[in-house]
Amino acid sequence: MGLDDYQKKADSVNLSEIGDTPFTIIAIEDSDWTEAGKTPQPGVKITTKETWTRAKDGEKVNKIHTTRTAIVSMLRRPELRADIANGKSLKVKCPKDKIKSKTGGQPYFGLVDA
Repeated sequence: MGLDDYQKKADSVNLSEIGDTPFTIIAIEDSDWTEAGKTPQPGVKITTKETWTRAKDGEKVNKIHTTRTAIVSMLRRPELRADIANGKSLKVKCPKDKIKSKTGGQPYFGLVDA
């Protein structure tokens, strides 16, 4: 047994790993990304009804993590969090093509109803 056996094991896949596959959000938690020497990036971890197989180790998980700005911003809204916490679920997907901004800003990755 070595130190690696005591490391915290990842319990999620990155949103980019699942492509535009639909998933059902049943819980959301804050999960910022911290890299040594850099400012932490806001992030979220999404618990889903579906399970995912992590490419790096074949482990089955039911959580997705992301730091994509528009998605994090939406999933941190208090009213959405309250609805999810009270048992509501959302079936969504993240299209592989960026969404065009309605206000003329830069295209972005976002969630849409599935």
